[in-house]
Amino acid sequence: CLVLGLGVTAFVVLQAVQGKFRPAHVWLLVFALGLLWASLKALWSGPEPEPDGIRITEAEAPELFKALERIRRKVQGPPIHAVYLQDELNAAIRQRPRFGMLGGATNHLMIGLPLLMALDKVRVMAVLAHEYGHLRENHNRLSAWIYRSRRAWIKLYEHTKEDTGAMGMATRSFLNWYFPRFAAKSFAMARQDEYEADRIAAQLLGPDVAAATLTELKIKA
Repeated sequence: CLVLGLGVTAFVVLQAVQGKFRPAHVWLLVFALGLLWASLKALWSGPEPEPDGIRITEAEAPELFKALERIRRKVQGPPIHAVYLQDELNAAIRQRPRFGMLGGATNHLMIGLPLLMALDKVRVMAVLAHEYGHLRENHNRLSAWIYRSRRAWIKLYEHTKEDTGAMGMATRSFLNWYFPRFAAKSFAMARQDEYEADRIAAQLLGPDVAAATLTELKIKA
């Protein structure tokens, strides 16, 4: 849609420059600009709110940040930009898009205080290694792109739900066909990525520790 809008706009501008502009071109231009506006709104997912919890700094938890840096070097992943302490028995990494679907992201790590209290140090490290495994270099670009793509398609679908025109109906028909397939494929990739993150945790801390950590978390949860 974005390419089509740009192409039609370029065509109308070229006609005007060559002195061949006609009244019908006005409607083409209106169509192209509307298509561009709708496409850019869908592609721009907008800023996301910061994660819930208390943001902690390296001065407050130096050993944690040293451990994260050791894991980062071994995984050869990007830096963690912020760490948050939460009230859940869980840990997770979230990538916040900087420029919507256009690229760029910051990496935020959320660690639950109950998780820190429930596991010993080496098993906490196994959890962090697993989460950091999601940020390994070959995963980072692809997962961020999939995440932004899912948001963009959902936003476009919501935008077209209220559009009763022919363009909106055509777009919804395409989305009804395409998005379930995209969601199914990306879900399968996400599950495979969990296995890869488990493998990285096992590599860094040993398969026995990684397996015991998963079992203990499940039981204590």
